[in-house]
Amino acid sequence: MVTLHRISTLPLLQDVTFIDTPGTNAVLTNHTSKTVQLLPSADLILFVTSADRPFPDSEKQLLKSIQSYRKNIVVVINKMDILDMSGGNHGEDTKQKVVRFVTENAADLLGVNPIVIPISARDGLACKLITKSSKEEETTLWKRSNFKSLESYLQTTLTTQSKIQSKLLNPIGVAEGMLAECYHHLSTQKKELQIDVATLNLLESTMSGWTTEMMQSVDEYKEDMVGVLKKEGGRCQGLVNRMSYWDQWSWFVLNSSGEKFEREWNVVKSGSGDDVNAAEGKLGAIVRESSDSIATKARTQGQAVIEYLGKRPAITNQSLIGSVTAASRFEDIRNALSSKMMTCIKQDILSNYDPIREDQDMKSSLKQTIVASGCIHVGALTSGVCTGLEVLDLTMGCISTSILMSLGIAIVPYQNKQTVSKMESAWEERSQALVESMDVVHRKEMTRIQRRIMDGVAPYTRYVKTEKERVEGLMRLCDDSQLMAHSLRNRIVKNT
Repeated sequence: MVTLHRISTLPLLQDVTFIDTPGTNAVLTNHTSKTVQLLPSADLILFVTSADRPFPDSEKQLLKSIQSYRKNIVVVINKMDILDMSGGNHGEDTKQKVVRFVTENAADLLGVNPIVIPISARDGLACKLITKSSKEEETTLWKRSNFKSLESYLQTTLTTQSKIQSKLLNPIGVAEGMLAECYHHLSTQKKELQIDVATLNLLESTMSGWTTEMMQSVDEYKEDMVGVLKKEGGRCQGLVNRMSYWDQWSWFVLNSSGEKFEREWNVVKSGSGDDVNAAEGKLGAIVRESSDSIATKARTQGQAVIEYLGKRPAITNQSLIGSVTAASRFEDIRNALSSKMMTCIKQDILSNYDPIREDQDMKSSLKQTIVASGCIHVGALTSGVCTGLEVLDLTMGCISTSILMSLGIAIVPYQNKQTVSKMESAWEERSQALVESMDVVHRKEMTRIQRRIMDGVAPYTRYVKTEKERVEGLMRLCDDSQLMAHSLRNRIVKNT
């Protein structure tokens, strides 16, 4: 029960209202909540504790909550008369211990050394009620109650100026207490959000690392494609390795129809299995394998992200997280990637590749080489005959014959090597163009996959970023409001 007291007979207590709150250790549980509700409106708080049970935990918690409102607080220790029989000199040593205990605990809770006044309300009331006792007895009893100290404090404190100042400072103190409570609550929210902010940073870092790892995996498939094309370009070298000088002479000079050459060339192609159709088939197999791998890993990564975010303590509503677990969302990745990669193969390899013309060019180059060698040998033979007929000087004839014979033999491997290099260079250019095109396709697709996964958790990302901005904005507002309240408090204290 809350009791209001107005005592108009004493000048000291004019314009002063005393509110007697139930306290914290009342029988009814709602008494404490009523007490807490009334405290913010008070200009001065007389916090009364008992000498026989000073500062229990409930009173400590109440005093700590009062401190946030920056109230003028006086701690009154009542029932000091109970300690009169606890030792000599009316239990003075015990009384001092109680006062020190209350002072130290109140200082820890309030952050400043409080005003502590020990009294005996029973002795004070008894003194007021005594009318027939001697003045000496009345004076002794009054001193023992220590009510004079409380009255002196109130006389000093409850001046007109101090009342006005208290009235002005009271709402500021309440506002400061509310701001401090709000700031503490916001700080707690910010601390909880730090986990989710760190989660987002980790998620972005993980996705970046995953993309790098995926590009490395893709590079392996591109190396496989380069290997297929390299073998295609090396078919001419395989033919040259199988062909001797006399084979080349027989295939292109003695057999003008080229049947032997075609037969050997088909043996080389069938032996390696790398004709254009076979190469296209192998490249297609690599495309399908890489597309399946990328789509599967993308789906796995998306599921891992959702599973991880679903365990975050700050998120209780599953709808905030999103979903990227549906396999159908990644099936189009497989199809689109496969289609784009096959388009690159067609544009960079098949569109500018004419196998018949390439075979004819190689055949013509090899034939020209052996014909040129034969012409040079004819020249060497002519030089030898002229030397034998003494048409040419013997020394000069021998030298020219030797040079022409050597040149006729050396030109074949040299020109064959040039033919091989030309074919290998053509396939190297196709391979390089394919790698560059594939690189563009894969980077774009990796970016699209990463964006799709992040879009799937966009509600969670928006939640965290929005909450972070909201909390930080409110904390800045609290800081500004606290500075304004502090400035206003200083102005009131200075001018009153």
